[in-house]
Formats: sequence, structure tokens, C-alpha cells
Amino acid sequence: TFIGIFLTSMAVMEGGSVEEKLKKNYWEALSTNWMVWPFVQMVNFKVVPLDHRVLFVNVVSIGWNCYLSWLNGQ
Repeated sequence: TFIGIFLTSMAVMEGGSVEEKLKKNYWEALSTNWMVWPFVQMVNFKVVPLDHRVLFVNVVSIGWNCYLSWLNGQ
């Protein structure tokens, strides 16, 4: 849901076509999401101590948001 909302809102704010933006970037972002986040959460729950789990996910989220911004800018 977040990927669709992100791409849609970016297309609206940029004055572009929402449909074109979603067709161009949605599947690539979603498939990358499926590759990144299950692995991150597996590491998070198996390796990262309880006190640091939120920090770990937030750090990975910075990279994920950078990736989405890069994808949007292409």
C-alpha cells in the first residue's frame, strides 16, 4: 500500500501522470520490497537484540526511502 501511495503522491506533486508512474515503477519497487524486507526482518528477529530492533529497522528504512526516491527520480 505504501509504495502505491508514495508513487501516486509523487506523481501528483510533480504534475505527471499517476497511471504512467505506477506502470513504470510499481512492480520494480514491489519486487525489490519482497527481496529486502523479509531478509531484514529475519535478521532483526533472529540476531538483533530486543533493545536495538527499532533502531535497526529505522536505519534500513533510511536506505529504503533513498531507494524509493532514486526510483521515483528515474
